[in-house]
Amino acid sequence: MELLSDKIKRLESSYDLNQIKLVFKDREFEVYPWVKPYIFNTLQFGNRETTNAQGKWYQVKKLLFGFRRIFKKPETVFFSSSMERRLLGEKVYDKLFHEFSIDNNLGVSKTIELQLPASSYERSEYANSNVVSRSFMLLAELIYTKLFLRKLTINNVDVLYDFCDLEKVPRSKVIYGIKKNLAQYKIMKLWLRLNPKLKRVFLSVSYTNFGRILACKERQVLVVECQHGVINKEHYGYSYYYHPLTNQFPDYLLTFGKADCQFMINQPISNFTKPFSLGSFILNYYNSQSIQKDEITTISSVAVSLQDCETGVASVDSFIELAKLNPKVQFYFKRRSLPSEFYSRYELPANIQFEEKRNVYELIVDCDLHLTAYSSCALEALTLGRPNILFNLNDKAQSYYAGKLPASYFNHYCNSVKEMNEALTSMRDLSTAEIKKSNVGNFETDYSVKLNQFVELITK
Repeated sequence: MELLSDKIKRLESSYDLNQIKLVFKDREFEVYPWVKPYIFNTLQFGNRETTNAQGKWYQVKKLLFGFRRIFKKPETVFFSSSMERRLLGEKVYDKLFHEFSIDNNLGVSKTIELQLPASSYERSEYANSNVVSRSFMLLAELIYTKLFLRKLTINNVDVLYDFCDLEKVPRSKVIYGIKKNLAQYKIMKLWLRLNPKLKRVFLSVSYTNFGRILACKERQVLVVECQHGVINKEHYGYSYYYHPLTNQFPDYLLTFGKADCQFMINQPISNFTKPFSLGSFILNYYNSQSIQKDEITTISSVAVSLQDCETGVASVDSFIELAKLNPKVQFYFKRRSLPSEFYSRYELPANIQFEEKRNVYELIVDCDLHLTAYSSCALEALTLGRPNILFNLNDKAQSYYAGKLPASYFNHYCNSVKEMNEALTSMRDLSTAEIKKSNVGNFETDYSVKLNQFVELITK
């Protein structure tokens, strides 16, 4: 089976993608990076509707979220999402940007947050409530698109159309990506004129914000991306086989660890983006707050990170079979955005339950073992002191993680239910300290120190 990275390489090595240009008001824009995420996301997850009426109505309802702060003139802005929020104790934290948002060295700041129904909290619950909804920007972008972007002139776009036709990706993905980023660019330029004190923008993720970044670059506003999930050659947002001409990439990418830095250094976009190994706020929190086991003697509970993609859904039956083989072991299934009704079709044994209260990090810490197909939680579990079983369905786990997570006594790649069962039943007397030590290349161990170093770097 051709891997996603093979398809990216085939497209980017075969054509001069720099020549695909949008001509708009006597200006040319390099647009392949704009459409790349939408093409390869479709290849990875299938052709899902990009927007829907329900989602738009939800954004309208959230338009006034934190509205009185919308006119505040910041020096630093954080573009985040409510999906990054986690309830830690009695307050809700942004696991990407919280520590930055309360750092006085970054001056007056505010968070512009995409509100999503799957992770909705009251602003009064936020540890830092200096937050406004991103809906006002989305609405402005939508209006601009409808009024001014009905017809586009795109030179040499047939290269992308031919690739889309071959891979059964709708051509509309190309047009959507171009319109979305051009509208972002225009609205961000206007917003920057209204906020002349702005010095720096933090965001996640860069590959859906090229228009916004381009506007910042033209105003000499520093752009910093914070790593959201896995970075490797299979991720279309970071894996490049050609050299973009336009600098519409972040100035810095804050990574979880040194391994991701090394990957980025070898990418063509390293001409624009400098990686900085930061670590993870959320892992730092749980490693400092949680009562940690010194040793896992036997496996009595398993945290299962489910996934919404085709491979993730196809793995559920095998996870259920594994649970049936181990009736004395409790399995806690943690779903992502698919509703609980989606899983009602499965017949579950008594030792499986869906976890709705604890977040995935709490669940992993509370259990003895982490099980998934290829969720990025596999990277995080080891730093939390828990071993992994990765179900290598469709070779996804191996292709994503073999370079970062070598097979070991703490990290098992299994191709069948039988192999998963053998791995689970064989694990005995595991040292959590040794498990954490095995993952130091993937996650920095002192998040606070690295954060202070980075803030000093960008403010000196």
